[in-house]
Amino acid sequence: MVSAAGVVTSFTYRTQPQPPSVLGLSCFLELTVDNIQSYFDLLPIVPDQWGFTAVLAHLALPLGFTKSTLLVEGIYFGDWASGMPSVEPFTKMHPGCSLTNWTGLSWWTNMLEGGVGCKIVQTGRVYSTSILSRAEHLSAASGLSTLMHEFVSNATPGTSRVCTPSQLGGAISQKGAGSAVSSDMRAALLDTACVTTWTSETDDVAQVELMKRFSSTYHQSQYGQGVYVGEPLAELDSDNWETFYWPADTVKGLKRVKTAIDPNNTMHCRQCIESSYTRN
Repeated sequence: MVSAAGVVTSFTYRTQPQPPSVLGLSCFLELTVDNIQSYFDLLPIVPDQWGFTAVLAHLALPLGFTKSTLLVEGIYFGDWASGMPSVEPFTKMHPGCSLTNWTGLSWWTNMLEGGVGCKIVQTGRVYSTSILSRAEHLSAASGLSTLMHEFVSNATPGTSRVCTPSQLGGAISQKGAGSAVSSDMRAALLDTACVTTWTSETDDVAQVELMKRFSSTYHQSQYGQGVYVGEPLAELDSDNWETFYWPADTVKGLKRVKTAIDPNNTMHCRQCIESSYTRN
């Protein structure tokens, strides 16, 4: 429910039934352009019951060691017979992938047990950039898989770089317009944040500058359009950050609403319409 002042005062939630079985896919792969592209090629063809995410990582380890890897994880809310056909070509290409079939609530139990003892670790200093990509941006011709591979693989000594291309889409993307949700978000098949972490304050300026330069390349139209709200850092340092979140026409409409409700910009915050980076 929304009050006369435009403030959300209550929500209504609708739950969905627990599927009788859940199929899981896990793949630890070598970090190569071809393997990244094979993951991108999979996403446009799998049904909505599949949900995928991947981690492209070059990690700085103690004693100067490094580790590079590509992890692909998928979950299918359905049975083995209906879930396997769409991913079978991918598993044949990568025979090291493992498949698990959970029944009833065992999937949720497995997730909870897996989280016991986990700790959130502060890795040091961090800067990120993000982009939303549609199906056409995932083709080999776009060069997105090559760009991500080069970003992750070219981490400077002592730094870690990670990209997390996660599948979007499904029923929410089929809803009509009429809300402030970006059309870029609704059309996207992939959301990818790319992150650099480092430890020394003396590297701040150099690392942030490297990330901003990468972000400028990353946001060329051949790779995608828009960002996932709340995810990026590089884009928020831009004077036109709002157009990364919403199309220009939507920004104009949101500014009209903001001006009508709060003409003095009393309620302001980072990532709010009409916010000022220097003020916040």
